[in-house]
Amino acid sequence: EFEIILIKDSQQVLQLNDTDIRITEIEENGLHPGLRRNLAVKITKAEILAFLDDDTAPSKDWLDNAVRFIEKEGVDGVCGPIFQSENRLSFGNKISGAANESIFLEGFGVDIHEKKPAKFYNISLCNVVIKRCVWEAVGGFNEVANYYVDDTEFFYIACKKGFKFFSIPGLAISHCVEPFPLRYLKKKFITRFHTGLNSLIFRKIFWDMPSIRLGYLAYPIVILCLLFCIHNWINLLIFLIIYFGLAFGFSFPWLNKDKKVFFLLPFVFLLTHVTIFSAFSLGNLYFLIKNKSFNIAVDYGRKRLENAGII
Repeated sequence: EFEIILIKDSQQVLQLNDTDIRITEIEENGLHPGLRRNLAVKITKAEILAFLDDDTAPSKDWLDNAVRFIEKEGVDGVCGPIFQSENRLSFGNKISGAANESIFLEGFGVDIHEKKPAKFYNISLCNVVIKRCVWEAVGGFNEVANYYVDDTEFFYIACKKGFKFFSIPGLAISHCVEPFPLRYLKKKFITRFHTGLNSLIFRKIFWDMPSIRLGYLAYPIVILCLLFCIHNWINLLIFLIIYFGLAFGFSFPWLNKDKKVFFLLPFVFLLTHVTIFSAFSLGNLYFLIKNKSFNIAVDYGRKRLENAGII
């Protein structure tokens, strides 16, 4: 048995076909996802909480697989692979999904046959099932921080408090992705701008993420590459040959799936890397310029870590 808690705006109307699924509708005009999730959890008495995004497609046995694994293995929560190239609405969606799944870009590449412990930075609220005691111990979701840090902050605290999470093949979902190029690059810019911003607001949390340490390490590497290439076009040519060699290597799994995707992916990688690095840098810069306006989020984040006994 399961129950769906739907938090909606007062003017939204729910329209469903005939169904015997139990849905509890709650009106809440506050749009912060942390606030809405906390409200939903407070309403239900369920001991297991499941979270999905509204643009995800789970399998029919998604809940069964999650609950069975939690009960059998005695873990505190499970997540699973997130596939984005399966969203085939257009060629633009397909190539965006293929890029997102590649470890050359975002590290979404996963072995769907492998069951393994999940790091806090690999657990997304678009596909996770947890015990209620985790939510209670963490103190709920952060209602002050911006939308782009809620899952990372929550599972960082949970893991530090000793809760164990696993990624399992049976919890794979298909997640929509914006089509390449303009909408895809725009979303990348917005999300990575906030990543740069949050990496300074939540320094302790983000410094434990290998991708963030790599992001800051990229600054001296980029500067050295620019100095290396700026006075000699041959050096630039060598750099591009190395880059596209690696890009085509990571695109190789698509050679037999879709040759158009295979040949375009390296150029998608390049545009996305430039967008991500620029947005991350601007997020850093924005915090340094406007740091006083983030004092409330910084102080509240520190308080949550103190209450959890982490600092």
